[in-house]
Amino acid sequence: MKIREAFEWSLDNKFYDDRKTCLLGCIHVPDDPTMKFYFLSLNLDEDSRLEENIDAYSYYLVAGNIIDGPCKEEMQISESVDQLIDTLPDSVLQMKFKVYPFSDSVLYGAFIGEAIKVMFDDLPVWDEDMDTDAKLAFENAAIEKLNFHNA
Repeated sequence: MKIREAFEWSLDNKFYDDRKTCLLGCIHVPDDPTMKFYFLSLNLDEDSRLEENIDAYSYYLVAGNIIDGPCKEEMQISESVDQLIDTLPDSVLQMKFKVYPFSDSVLYGAFIGEAIKVMFDDLPVWDEDMDTDAKLAFENAAIEKLNFHNA
């Protein structure tokens, strides 16, 4: 699903009722060794609801690689999903999305491997202290999963 479809589907199916679910997309960018993976979470912004009594939405974009971790982070909040989506880079708009039931905090300060492991539980156990060969093997398995998922 593209981002608008996925967000509408998740709202229709009440995925945001418990405020612990976010919409996560992930793409692999093979030509960029620094930013091999881009992740996006799209959420109902609970702080806006509690503090200002308005429905607002937020996204959190993380890009990086398995070895170095996150290299780029960006967050936006808006009262309109359309306005929020319009601020996203074109490459992110091409992501295919799936709703994963977890708190958006999994991306805050997370290693790229941890975020991938949340998406694909059947991958090997992720450990930041793994040696480089093990991290590269994990990365290759993740890329295979993403390519299958995004086909």
